[in-house]
Amino acid sequence: MGICPLVESAARIPALAAAGARYAQLRCKSKDRAFIEAEITKAAALARASGLRLIVNDHWSYCCRQPAGFVAGVHLGQEDLRGADVAAIHRKGLLLGVSAHGYAEAARALAAAPGYVSFGPVHPTMSKVLEHPPLGIEGFARLCRGLPVPAIAIGGIKPATLPELAAAGAAGAAAIQAAATAAGLRELCAAWKAAAAASPPCK
Repeated sequence: MGICPLVESAARIPALAAAGARYAQLRCKSKDRAFIEAEITKAAALARASGLRLIVNDHWSYCCRQPAGFVAGVHLGQEDLRGADVAAIHRKGLLLGVSAHGYAEAARALAAAPGYVSFGPVHPTMSKVLEHPPLGIEGFARLCRGLPVPAIAIGGIKPATLPELAAAGAAGAAAIQAAATAAGLRELCAAWKAAAAASPPCK
């Protein structure tokens, strides 16, 4: 996956591919369902036009009702996973990502046959109020060990942290603040490319 920027607006999508991202995650925080669905539809069209693979946070039901190829996948937190129709997500051919913060949540995630599991926060972050203590690199590495699907790191992602994340077994990293500008995202993508090339795949 490489660097996956998390954005709240469809308007940012075209610039993400130009900066080097291959994936992006749309996370709409509005409580207006009509607005959210319109934003997802707009982001999906922009992603297809720019060759970016779009993953939508939470709104799996809306994505499942759309034509094949509407988006690449959906990402669910632990609470959303409990109420989701995982079978419908898989039937639609959507990549399923699930968040986890430890072994128990990773086991619940794996029961849903995800395409990847996102572990975090790895480092302290100002992007959200933390409900779980940072895992640290060693904690992240332990969760990656033996994981049958790719692991994505999230939380406090910066170019300087990418080499140790890649060495710990990360298949990519989801970033918010560090990817908030085109220049920041380009720096992250370049740093990830170098870090991934220097680290053999984790087994």
